[in-house]
Amino acid sequence: MKKILIFGEGEHDIGKKEYYPRQNDYEIYEGWIQKFIRKIRPHLNIQFETRRRKELTSFTRGKKRLTLKGHSEKAFYAMMIAKREGYDAVVFMVDADTKDLKQWQDKCQEILEGFAAVENAQLYFTDAIPS
Repeated sequence: MKKILIFGEGEHDIGKKEYYPRQNDYEIYEGWIQKFIRKIRPHLNIQFETRRRKELTSFTRGKKRLTLKGHSEKAFYAMMIAKREGYDAVVFMVDADTKDLKQWQDKCQEILEGFAAVENAQLYFTDAIPS
């Protein structure tokens, strides 16, 4: 079984877990990210865990801050958490919020820089940045 940790913005992206007191159980509703991954890798047995990107905080209390900028710092922390907690992969979803290709490329580059700053990180799909 592959374990994938997903960081995203909201329920549409990452889904939600809703508690039903009568059953004393949770119902999990997947977001588009899980559905997309299952569509491109239907043969894999995957366990997803989701977290909100805004919950990522700096681990550098009292220490020298990282030199990463923009989305790089949070992408770095997301990769560190996934690595520390034994996930096979991490997905870091950021909305484009623009139709400007250059701005989108810059965001993608920041995320890749954050991932690459993690020692022994293996990066895939780095060709996803359009030219």
